[in-house]
Parts: sequence; structure tokens; C-alpha cells
Amino acid sequence: MGLVVTRWRKYGQERLQVNEDEAGGSVGYYDCRTGRLQLADGHEDRAYEVMEALRPFLGRTVPKSLRDLMPEAPPAGTGDHSRKRTGKGERIVDRRLSRLRRDGWTVLSSIVRHSGADIDHLVIGPPGVFTINTKHHRDASIWVGENMVKVNNARQPDYLRNSRHEAASAARVLTDAVGLEVIVTPVLAFVGAASINARDSRGDVVITTGEAIEHALLEKHAVYSIQERERIFAVARRAEVWLA
Repeated sequence: MGLVVTRWRKYGQERLQVNEDEAGGSVGYYDCRTGRLQLADGHEDRAYEVMEALRPFLGRTVPKSLRDLMPEAPPAGTGDHSRKRTGKGERIVDRRLSRLRRDGWTVLSSIVRHSGADIDHLVIGPPGVFTINTKHHRDASIWVGENMVKVNNARQPDYLRNSRHEAASAARVLTDAVGLEVIVTPVLAFVGAASINARDSRGDVVITTGEAIEHALLEKHAVYSIQERERIFAVARRAEVWLA
């Protein structure tokens, strides 16, 4: 069984505790306030392994003194060929999603599919897996119905359909590759919108502003354990899974 990371807060301190498993002994801990890694006696040679386990919890907050211990990984999580030029809306959403990493969420960006299409962001956290479809409509009025989105009364018939298709396709890929039923929820994130009216939506697609997307995801109930999330992430970060 792999290492298990749990967050510990007490007496004004905050640590990421690393154990052999949920009932096993301590391997060490990462002090979130000082940026110091402390390994338990007998585990001094496991720094690289511990940092691999800590990676989803640290995001971009790893101090320079520990970066050499971080296993190399492409910034998008799926290989250099998955990178694309992102628009302003996607960059805003990416910054907001990065706030989730401190709570153990993982975020993969610009995942290229075999068809040439791409997923803006794939987010894995306690409430499940989410595909994020970002739309930048500055100062626009957004209305969301059961199967239609209107932007300043202009019909956008593809927005919901594409988001649902993207999530369903991602769920099939991950379920087959992980060996665990993975339910993926589609998210439509509108950046720069003046107003969003989603009262008439079906509810199967999360509708949110890009500027507050992390709050929309954090309010969901937890469904996956740490171990299940690690299994999903270990597969989702591999480019060949999406290109097959």
C-alpha cells in the first residue's frame, strides 16, 4: 500500500503527515508554515518517495530547498505535447483552481485527446472528478436552460452538449484505465460575465463563474478516499491514456 497523507492542525501549527497507511507508522511530515520536511528515524532515505506523495498537496508552494526532491512531471500533467496557448479566461480559472491544491486536490490542464480536441482542466478532489469547460464572455448576461445557453440572448447550443460529452468521454477513459468506476461531472465556468441565470438548468452540469470556481467545487460532498484519488491521478496524468 502506498503512503497516505493527512493534514494536521493544532496549536497554530499546520503539517502534512505522511504515514505508511491509515493505521501505519509515521514516515515523516511537511511543515506547511516553515516549508521544512522532517523524516522519521529509519526513513531518512525516503525523501524522494515522500515528496511524490506530497506533490498533490503542495502545488506551487514547494520551497526552493525541496524542489530537487520533487519528481519531475510536465507542468500540465500530460506531457509537453498537451500544451497549448491558453486564453485569458483559462488562465484566470487555472489560478483559481490552484487554490485547491493546498487541500489535496490535483489539477491537470490542456489534456489533448486522440481526436485533437482538448480538456481545458481536469480536477480531481474529494467530491470526485470534474472536467472544466471555460467560456470568456466579458460583461455578458448568461442564461442557462436544460439544453441551451444564451449569451446576451444569442443561442449557444454547443456549450452544454459539449460539456456533457466531454465529461462522459473522460469517465469512460478513466474507468477503463483505472479499474474503478469514475464518475466525471462537467463544469461550465463563465469568466467575466456580468450575470449568470441558471435557475432553469437541468443541474447535471455545474454552472459557475470562473472567478469563484473553487468555491463551487469545495461545497460538493466527498465521495472518494485519498487512495482512490491517487489511483485516478496516477492514470489521468499519463498522456497515452488520453491519446489511445
